[in-house]
Amino acid sequence: MATAFMAGNGLPARWQGRTHFVILATGFGQGLDVLATWAAWRADPRRCDRLTYIAIDPCPQPPAATDEASRRLASLWPPMTPGWHHLWLDDTPDSGEPPHPHQHLQLMLGVGDVAELLPSLLASVDAFYLVGHHTEARDQALPQDLTPSWVSRLNRLAAPGATAVVDTECPLDCPDSCSLSVTVQQGRIAAIDGSRRNPVTNGFICAKVRRFGDRV
Repeated sequence: MATAFMAGNGLPARWQGRTHFVILATGFGQGLDVLATWAAWRADPRRCDRLTYIAIDPCPQPPAATDEASRRLASLWPPMTPGWHHLWLDDTPDSGEPPHPHQHLQLMLGVGDVAELLPSLLASVDAFYLVGHHTEARDQALPQDLTPSWVSRLNRLAAPGATAVVDTECPLDCPDSCSLSVTVQQGRIAAIDGSRRNPVTNGFICAKVRRFGDRV
């Protein structure tokens, strides 16, 4: 759930009073995380002036138009050609140009594999949402299971004080295969919580795994 990603990354508090805040997600799905983050940003009277949400997914799906925000995103949905698409979601004039003088949310949607798009990305990322490509279905694992080479690429993009929440699976060999939400701060595990992305375990986490970060 997007709320777990936001809480793990200290949001909305960390974007408050900022001129610009950048989020990078390694998945999009049907945009549920984007829409939830957008709703929290709009509801926050101390929100940053500019919020950039970068999402990379090989097969992003248009959202179901169920409310004002999802209808807005659906109306801007571009042809899914490979590469980057820039969508201005909030306070956007009819010209499609960024609003003047400030206060807007931009979605940078990268259509393609993370391995292809991430190396060329220029950004200073404040918060990472590291999930599988298909956010709602978890059809694919994180790129290369976050090997050192991938961590190095992410570090290149990280702004000072950047945080990350990693959606992953429990490493223990038990039948539950619990889905975990791991918060990383300054290169160390800060918290381990259960993730509701796996409908079977639905946020459950045992006491042993919750304290796993203290031992690594």
